[in-house]
Amino acid sequence: HVLQQCVVAMPAFQVRFVAEELRGGAIEAAQHNTRSRVLERLLEHCPCEDTALLVDELLCAVPKLSRHAFGNFVIQRLLEHGTPRQRARIVQAILPKVCQL
Repeated sequence: HVLQQCVVAMPAFQVRFVAEELRGGAIEAAQHNTRSRVLERLLEHCPCEDTALLVDELLCAVPKLSRHAFGNFVIQRLLEHGTPRQRARIVQAILPKVCQL
């Protein structure tokens, strides 16, 4: 909870290290009850340049995360705060599997 509040309250350049620490483990973090919330806050409050590598990881697992108890919230934040290109990739990944959601 404290880390989430830091991401919300502090300037993005001061919490960039959080995104850097999650690199290589974004998919696992998106499926964790507290780390997924930290990812959500990063997506909401940090510039796309700071989260681009995390988002690239997440985009590789959109169908899986969309059906996950915590991952689906991360995907929702990406739809809200991602770039048009990122949103399009999510839609492309979900459409073929929409009946399974």
